[in-house]
Amino acid sequence: MRWENGTIRWSSRLRKADVRRLYKSYMAGFGFEDLLDDIGTTLYIRCSDILYLRDAREGVGGGWRCLPCESRPDAAGPGPRMESTGRRDPHFTGHGDELFACPVCGWEFSFGAMRNTFRNKQLHSGGAVEAFEGFVKAWPTAVGDVHAKMRAVDLLIHSFHYSLRSEPDLPIRAAGVNLIEGRLKDVLAFLDALSADRQDEAADRWRKERRKQKW
Repeated sequence: MRWENGTIRWSSRLRKADVRRLYKSYMAGFGFEDLLDDIGTTLYIRCSDILYLRDAREGVGGGWRCLPCESRPDAAGPGPRMESTGRRDPHFTGHGDELFACPVCGWEFSFGAMRNTFRNKQLHSGGAVEAFEGFVKAWPTAVGDVHAKMRAVDLLIHSFHYSLRSEPDLPIRAAGVNLIEGRLKDVLAFLDALSADRQDEAADRWRKERRKQKW
């Protein structure tokens, strides 16, 4: 997520061709280091965006932050917490029309306007928070260890959303659709092919969880 020319830009998902090329070169044992860093960094930013939206909507860590302040070159950390103005956004009615403002720079937004920036971008954390948080913690600590980096990427893209209610161990959706471009069925087919004939932790877990699915 970045603030660019007055617009919020959310991180993009990975291209299947890049992921396929990473796995092919990693299996060959050469020429994968730079691509691995690019993909891992993209996933780190993507997971961070997903978790920021989860935290902001639930009020964790102060809720919504001022993005213009946070994006300044001299910013030392997260932007100031946005505060309610007590006014309504005339462009939205009902839920989401309350206006918030930055106490430092005065930037304003309503949740309705913010929601439109991430609508249909597959940025909902859902039941895969543990996987997203795990990667955000694991990626920085894997510096200098290409195999630890690859393992972190592998486990993340093969992870699942799980039910938060009646069946907590039931995978209800592949988290890969939050991370890789394409519709759910296309991402599933891609990850099925990527894990085929492999005998490793991520591939074995992927096949096991896929057999549990009811969708």
